[in-house]
Amino acid sequence: MRQAIHKLFLFFFVSLSATQSNENLMYKFTPSQKFTVKCLLLQDTEGVLIETKGPYKVINLKDNKILSHGYFGKRYFAQCSSIGISWGENYIGSHKIKIEPTKKSSSILINGIEHKGAVYLYQVNGRLSCINECSLTKFLEHQLSSEVELNSLHSTTLETLAIVARTNLHYQLLHNSNPYYDVKLDNDLHSAAYHKKISQAIEDTASLVLNYQGIPFPTSFTRNCSGNTASFSAIFRQQSPAPEGVFVSYAKKMQNSSLWNYAITKETLAKLCHSSKINSIKLFVDPPSQKVYALRILTNNSEKDISFFKLQEMLGKENLKSNSFSVTSKDNKLIFSGTGEGHGVGLCLLSANKMAQNGNSAPQILKYFYPDTSLTKSEGFSPDYKKAFEKQLIKTIESK
Repeated sequence: MRQAIHKLFLFFFVSLSATQSNENLMYKFTPSQKFTVKCLLLQDTEGVLIETKGPYKVINLKDNKILSHGYFGKRYFAQCSSIGISWGENYIGSHKIKIEPTKKSSSILINGIEHKGAVYLYQVNGRLSCINECSLTKFLEHQLSSEVELNSLHSTTLETLAIVARTNLHYQLLHNSNPYYDVKLDNDLHSAAYHKKISQAIEDTASLVLNYQGIPFPTSFTRNCSGNTASFSAIFRQQSPAPEGVFVSYAKKMQNSSLWNYAITKETLAKLCHSSKINSIKLFVDPPSQKVYALRILTNNSEKDISFFKLQEMLGKENLKSNSFSVTSKDNKLIFSGTGEGHGVGLCLLSANKMAQNGNSAPQILKYFYPDTSLTKSEGFSPDYKKAFEKQLIKTIESK
């Protein structure tokens, strides 16, 4: 572990020196400004059960005045009223409140699920929205613990994964324009118990992020890329600065061990897609990676385009395992035949883990999967950094 971290920081200093010689936008170090992430938990709901474990205080966000406080916890249903938000008592005239733990050991349960950090309640048109503010570290712990099977991964792979996830979160935080929250959770990340191994990896790589053309970029990871990774924009169909995909020899070598097939009747797929019938299907493929990013359903007099992610949601990830597939028609059935697992963008966990087992460091793995990037350190954003980031982002996109 020590040797890996030593290599990591050696790479960091080399990258920092190289990047400083360019005119690329760099992070401004503001160590006193700590990162937090505001996660939207509930939106437009009638109410929510909130329980504090330990000391807390309730703050009116309009004037930052303390409305109430307690030492032993509190458990009530929070809801809206014509005079303001109520939570065991009426906070008259308060339509935006913050429930803040006043001890490090305190926590807040939202509908029975425990959260660290403050909780914000906003009353809009007689409905409540609930937001949890947690540390960046805590967010990454729960995100990776809920999305990845960690026990089978080498410690160096976990360090690499931590940097990838942190880079993507930095990009989201900088790119976000919503004044109330940073991330909208599609599933409850906080319900997953975090894993000690990923906590250690996050700590060992603290503050390290990847830059592409001087700025953080959208990153991702996939379980098995089946020989090639694709660029972020090619699959997610969003114009963003990010490196191109790469050829991955180990995943290519292991293709035959990850073959899969899935059959579905045309009537069933038509029903799922809200189409009358299916005459034929056309795949939209990213040429360099040969990954499917969408398909078109053709009927007698209409056509309908569906993204890979929407199709996978309809059919189930356990059935449509990856976007490396072809489709054949037999009788009344459509047969999806593919290889690999996941969307094929960014870090291939199968191959990264093999590289780690062979002695490669986290920086070496990152350089392989994210060419033309540099590893940098950020403790926080200066007040004007977001504006500078947006200018550089526009400049980078326009140059493509």
